[in-house]
Amino acid sequence: MKLRLSLMVVLAALMATSGCKKKETPQAPRVEQPTSGPVVEQPVAPVMTPLAPTSAPIAPTAPVAQPPVAPPRVKGSMPGGVVVQGTAVKVGMLLWGGDMATFWGNGGLETREGTIFAQYGLQLSIVDGNNFATQLASYRAGETPILRGEFGMIGKHAQKLCTESDDLCPVFFLLMTKSAGDHMVCRDQVKTVADLSGKTLAVQADGPHELFAFQIVTEDAKDKWSDVKVEWLPNITGDASPPTLFKSNPAIDCAFAITPDMLGLTGGLTATGSGAEGTVKGAHVVASTQYRRETIKDVYAVSAKYARENPDWVRSFAAAYLKSVEEVKRHANAYAASGSPEFGALLAFTTTTFALPNDEESYGLYQDASFVGHAGNVKFFDPSDPVGMTKFSEMGNDLAIALSITTERVAMRGSPIDWGHSVFSGLSSRNLTAGPKLKIEATKAELQKMSDEGIVAGNTMLSFSATFGEDETAIDLAQYNDEFDAVIRAYQSYTQAPVVIRGHVDPTVLVATIIKAGMSRGEIKQSGTIGAFTYTYNGEVLDLRKIGPWLKLLEQPGYALDASGNPLTDWVRQAEEKSRLRVEVIKQGLLEYAKSKGTPLDESRIHTEAVGVRDPLIAKARSKEEAQMNRRVEFSLVKVSLEAATTNDFEL
Repeated sequence: MKLRLSLMVVLAALMATSGCKKKETPQAPRVEQPTSGPVVEQPVAPVMTPLAPTSAPIAPTAPVAQPPVAPPRVKGSMPGGVVVQGTAVKVGMLLWGGDMATFWGNGGLETREGTIFAQYGLQLSIVDGNNFATQLASYRAGETPILRGEFGMIGKHAQKLCTESDDLCPVFFLLMTKSAGDHMVCRDQVKTVADLSGKTLAVQADGPHELFAFQIVTEDAKDKWSDVKVEWLPNITGDASPPTLFKSNPAIDCAFAITPDMLGLTGGLTATGSGAEGTVKGAHVVASTQYRRETIKDVYAVSAKYARENPDWVRSFAAAYLKSVEEVKRHANAYAASGSPEFGALLAFTTTTFALPNDEESYGLYQDASFVGHAGNVKFFDPSDPVGMTKFSEMGNDLAIALSITTERVAMRGSPIDWGHSVFSGLSSRNLTAGPKLKIEATKAELQKMSDEGIVAGNTMLSFSATFGEDETAIDLAQYNDEFDAVIRAYQSYTQAPVVIRGHVDPTVLVATIIKAGMSRGEIKQSGTIGAFTYTYNGEVLDLRKIGPWLKLLEQPGYALDASGNPLTDWVRQAEEKSRLRVEVIKQGLLEYAKSKGTPLDESRIHTEAVGVRDPLIAKARSKEEAQMNRRVEFSLVKVSLEAATTNDFEL
């Protein structure tokens, strides 16, 4: 959420026509940062030369709240001395904050003496890898043993590579970061992912959003990939990109976008476009890696042949990268507090390398990348991790088959590294444990405010329901194992969103009592035929699908008591208590079920609310089936503000 709006213009200019993490760029002559002296304030020859866009990108004119501005640059220099002589291993880079740690550890694009990578006996030549087709060609030709990409970008080609030659089979050996800055923006007819069936999605081909889109459709919406239509675009931003097509073509229901484009379309992560000042009317974020953090994972892979013949190199590369991450983190924290010449130098180098307009853009790239460190790699490559290598291997196969790249599956190869090796002993991220993802009190306060304002549904990304019989507070939970499994999967993927369990009661008896009282007073009129009656109060139509107007009548004289003289407000309170009991039954059932499956849930991320009669699907049910729909408990993944999230150096 930290990328600045002006980055859109640069990204649009840098785009080529094949898949990438954040943009496509041409290969340009490499320029190195000076080994010492002040940071060059105005880079003269950037590594990536912008191309003139064929048409204007989306104008970032919508007024949005801007993230904190980068502190003023403190002059400094990139680490290292002269460039190490010898044969270097080519390693691709993408326009992404995770690659900034590689820059720092290497001292630039060529390994310099005294740098972290040099200390580990490595020599790298970092080259533009944003055109993934070019990366693959270089990899197949033996020009480099390394592939750099989002997991799906590499994973969807794994079967073909392994079939061509076992030596070419990619081995995923290092997880760099998770994304917090990619989004699915939809029109107002798509409220949640449950509405995606039959809709048209705009997605960049061969880019980082393919697997993102696939997960949303098949995991969250529980649809088949064939249930949606896909418009494939060559670019991720600017001309011929999903956001641009979304803006110009109303037939596109949803588009996958990076943060700057998302802001231009909607006005903000939790905002809805008004149609003014560049936004699209009704456009809003339905899914985002800001919440669904276990979605886009950036990795390094190495050929099986190179991993087999050079295990020490692979292990040293992982150790050097992780050490670089920790050093960059320290400098970045100092930079945010009071300034850091080291981090200032890294920002300047990144700005030059990626041809960005200023250091704020580089700072935004860094902030959008959630680094995982050593502990995050141990977790990811653990076969028991529910959102780790095992799951992503299966999804990579599923994606390749869905895209007709292959009809066969392959067992993707995880890291061969012994993470307990002494080479990792000095890392501070080695023994980290996962902490709470959300601030409990801040989250509770936000959810209560949403409930008071009746906007929980509008902030719901994903939901499931269980229903009760009439006057029933107990339930046979076994019948909801599929729903519980879905909640657990969502809980594991949407790590930055609370699970809200809301209990509801059918208000039909209450509404019928109000109607009877109103008709006896001559204030409520009934018209129509049996099963299709309509009602008016003093000439105004009362909507049978909305509860608000009916509850307001309880405040009027003559509507406070039922036929036996009992206050109807007591009935409302009893309904709320009944919904509370239902919520507790479901919550405990979910917790026990998850524990029995070996996936215990953190109760601090689970919030309950006894809604009672306040939010029925239908205020006065006309059938047993409609009444049953009202007697429900909903599980919802709800969007909360960034302020409610905890802040840690590493994303575990």
